[in-house]
Amino acid sequence: MAKAYKGNQKISQIEPATETEHRLIRLRLNPGDINYLQKVIDSHTHLGFLTQINPKEGLVNIHTTPDTYPEMMNVLKHFPRPFILLHNEKSGIEVPPNIHNNNNNYNN
Repeated sequence: MAKAYKGNQKISQIEPATETEHRLIRLRLNPGDINYLQKVIDSHTHLGFLTQINPKEGLVNIHTTPDTYPEMMNVLKHFPRPFILLHNEKSGIEVPPNIHNNNNNYNN
């Protein structure tokens, strides 16, 4: 009988190969809206992926690439639910001023 694989007892991490291949956007939104944002991002194939940092507080990261970053920011600009943009690694592209708080009054 074959031996069972027991792993290396380390937490797996997803990290980009180099800094230039990755852009990070951190948001805070209503915890109930995380699933909706996930579905919106998933519907835009190859645009990026969402990771939940603290679902109870509504903290999420969106990982994208430099070439898909402008389109991801456009998706967020038109996202119909309120959110707060907390962190943005940008590649020379300015974030529209109205993207912060998404013109809504979400305060957490």
